[in-house]
Amino acid sequence: MIILDSSETHSGSTMPVIQSASTSVDLERLTGADVLISSLEVPCTTETLLRIHLKSRCILIQVKRMGDLLSSIVDKRINLAIAKMREWTDAPWQRVIMSTGIFVPNLREGHTLIGKPVLQNERTLVPLHSPEPVLPYRAYATIRRRIAMRGAAYLPLTGNEELVIELLAMERDFLYLKDKSIKDLFISDEEFPPDPPLDDDPLQQVRIVRDGRRILAAFDGIGPVKATSMWNTIKEWNQENRPLERGFTPQSWEPTTMQLLTWACMSKERRKLVGLPKVSGWGEGMYGKVREQLGLGEGEDVRVEVAPA
Repeated sequence: MIILDSSETHSGSTMPVIQSASTSVDLERLTGADVLISSLEVPCTTETLLRIHLKSRCILIQVKRMGDLLSSIVDKRINLAIAKMREWTDAPWQRVIMSTGIFVPNLREGHTLIGKPVLQNERTLVPLHSPEPVLPYRAYATIRRRIAMRGAAYLPLTGNEELVIELLAMERDFLYLKDKSIKDLFISDEEFPPDPPLDDDPLQQVRIVRDGRRILAAFDGIGPVKATSMWNTIKEWNQENRPLERGFTPQSWEPTTMQLLTWACMSKERRKLVGLPKVSGWGEGMYGKVREQLGLGEGEDVRVEVAPA
């Protein structure tokens, strides 16, 4: 859900119309942001409802269009916006300074020029002008770095025309990633150290896969996505069938390489017999590929027995 401060919907505003957006008269006053992206689908007609959105995981965005970015550097409004957003959020990715326009240095005088792309005779041109107030380019470059150092993210857009596209895309990304806290990476070597990612509350951690999924993914026709689908299904099955009160631990729920392989090559008849659940993306063709590569014929299944040495 996208919520705009009501000042962004006035006739004099350069914010393009976002048909699906809601408005709030309190957003910028409370948070320093003029856009909020929320994971909740509830109204935002009162300050109380706005606070409900803010207490959920959300993204706050202060939009600086063209010369407004430079003037906010001069009068320190950009720092005030970051400070107010910090009061409502936990992580830097939740606090965004978004600018529109292309900022380049005047190489003779050293001040900042602003432009935006225009299409002219099938060529994209960027006419530049010197805005008021005049700002040294090094001051712009400094604040561009310090936005991150002060705990926010800086997202530059080329022009106001990008705003609607970018905000709608951020809303889609936010809703997609909020339920996927881990991004698994399959790598072909061991060049990276096995240290876990730092617990810095990112939206999505990046984690190198070193478990049995690497083996299953290497089968022709399987790959990382289907291997992970099998892995997730087995983990859910383990959680249901290996209760903690019987001595199992959360670590016992992690599928082993042997469990992955035995599930992946199990015949249709045996899967029905033992009551294995449906695995998303796995049809009979997938099972057949694994069985063929393991040399299993009709009526044959892999059986594992654990015995003392």
